[in-house]
Amino acid sequence: QLTPSDIAPRRRFALKRLHDARQAEELLGTLGPVLENEGIPEPSHHSSHELVHGMRIVVSAMLAGICRTAHLQTTGFDTHSQHDNEAESANINNLKGHRAQLKALFEAIDYTVELLCQHGLWHRTTLVVGSDFGRTVYNGDNLTTRGKNHWPITSMMIMGAGVQGGRVIGQTHTVAGMGGVQA
Repeated sequence: QLTPSDIAPRRRFALKRLHDARQAEELLGTLGPVLENEGIPEPSHHSSHELVHGMRIVVSAMLAGICRTAHLQTTGFDTHSQHDNEAESANINNLKGHRAQLKALFEAIDYTVELLCQHGLWHRTTLVVGSDFGRTVYNGDNLTTRGKNHWPITSMMIMGAGVQGGRVIGQTHTVAGMGGVQA
């Protein structure tokens, strides 16, 4: 039996990682039955959005007792043209433009809140939705692409347990020549 001081640091680190991986494997074994037995339904009207599938797994992991926090992300907003296009079809995989992306995002958030309420978790959940950048309030000079550039002003939504809603915390200021910005 070697004591921790007898083992080289690199080997001690590797053994710790192996131990942690084995514990995680045991915990993940509890997730499968919850996913199958808890009746967490696939939503029919927006089932193909990546956030919906991620939230099904997160809520299942919470119910299995192996998860307390989660970070999910989506992509598709870092475009520089055609931001305002409408959906080209009802299939979420074919949506285009920011309006369609936001619609899909809000449907996923709605589904998440429904799941959390249904399983008695909403009263102890805080949901934070944000972006690392915003978009300018005006389209660029090229009117054919209807593009908006990155903007250092963005917003976040925080909702859930203990959140007093309906208020703005931390406001921006108007910038000369930038119509549409409300301080």
